[in-house]
Amino acid sequence: MANHIIIPARLDSTRLPRKLLLSDTGIPMIWHTVRCAKSTELSDSIVVATDSDEIKMCFGSTDVVMTEKCCSGTERVVSCCNIKKFGPRDIIVNLQGDEPELEHEYVDDLITSLMQDENCDVATLASLASSDEYVNPNVVKVVMDNNSHAMYFSRCSIPYHAQKKRFFHRRLGYARVGDSFKHVGVYAYRMSFLNQLSNMKPPKACHDSEKLEQLQWLENGFNIKVLVRDIKSTGIDTREEYDNFVKRWNKHMRS
Repeated sequence: MANHIIIPARLDSTRLPRKLLLSDTGIPMIWHTVRCAKSTELSDSIVVATDSDEIKMCFGSTDVVMTEKCCSGTERVVSCCNIKKFGPRDIIVNLQGDEPELEHEYVDDLITSLMQDENCDVATLASLASSDEYVNPNVVKVVMDNNSHAMYFSRCSIPYHAQKKRFFHRRLGYARVGDSFKHVGVYAYRMSFLNQLSNMKPPKACHDSEKLEQLQWLENGFNIKVLVRDIKSTGIDTREEYDNFVKRWNKHMRS
């Protein structure tokens, strides 16, 4: 068994065109994400999966796999796995290319969770949602059972708070009734799970309307482990988010 990090890297992006190649820090954004992956302790290989020759030309020693055009990051990960012919017991981490600040220890935590919990097919991350994030449909929320397995993901404000109380505490502690958690879209999968994706039944219409692929996985009976962490970083989707990242990076380099 081996652990592999795959970084799906799509050059075309609607909200921030060519974001993975933006290099106001001196290196392309995709390289920051690769650095995160290289800092992990449990990964045996790191692969950038892309359909862009420009992204491929950014790398020398890093393994790059050219895939066909794909509809999602998970689909690109599957395409890469088929090309690399990873083993059926391997663990695959999907680390999106626009996550340049994700703490590397959280990636190791995802791998560890699958190694320790044989009942889980997928592991992912969540963090406490702020009051603004709770009502923002662009922020996906998740509710979990007592075993930290996902019960549902939604763009809606879940769980619904019937009474107006203070539900959000500033520092991460134990989960309390009323806490709301935002989903952080980094996944670890078992290769055996990825091999079954193409045969899954399509999601029901009510779930498909959310446009969240993980709902299809739940619907088909797969378990998703959710690790709650105090995650400060966010994926970069807009110019403002990228500019703020550059400011943090420059401040870090001066300190």
